[in-house]
Amino acid sequence: MRNLRVGLLAFFVAGLVLLTANHGMSAPTMEQIAQARKAIEEMVKTGGKGADKAATDNEILPVMIAFKPEAKGGIMAGQGIELKVMALAKKTVPADQLAKEAADLIKMAQHTKAIGDIAHFYAPKENKPKMNPKDWVKYNDDMKKYSLDLIEALKKPAPDKDEVKKIANSLNSSCVNCHEKFRDAEP
Repeated sequence: MRNLRVGLLAFFVAGLVLLTANHGMSAPTMEQIAQARKAIEEMVKTGGKGADKAATDNEILPVMIAFKPEAKGGIMAGQGIELKVMALAKKTVPADQLAKEAADLIKMAQHTKAIGDIAHFYAPKENKPKMNPKDWVKYNDDMKKYSLDLIEALKKPAPDKDEVKKIANSLNSSCVNCHEKFRDAEP
């Protein structure tokens, strides 16, 4: 099983080489991905301390990979954070299921908040056409805010399914808006 995971991760990193080449980024190494995961996990344990130390290299990609499924280098087993947030935003999950999954979803939101804490240090240093650093900060602050809102909504004994869906939609939108402006923009 471990060999399969390592093989899948190596395959994923190789795919990133192709994807990132068009955006002037280098693909992260498995070591960088592991370091980013470790930093994120540590921040969750310490309540968010150490984001400045976690953001030590020049590439945000190893940090953002944490949103992917575990088989692709992400932190969360199953579908991963990104797809789970998207699913929560699209479909109203029954309250009893939310209550059952609350601990895992809270952990997911804590990881998302920690990633946002680290991503803050990757804001562009200068204004480029259609890539204003203030937008980066806004989208990143939104991601952290909605992560905290999701945690609070899920801590309730009977989480409100409509509230969770609304927050997940806002959280997903903060990611999509940032990606459109920064990740997916032409170099």
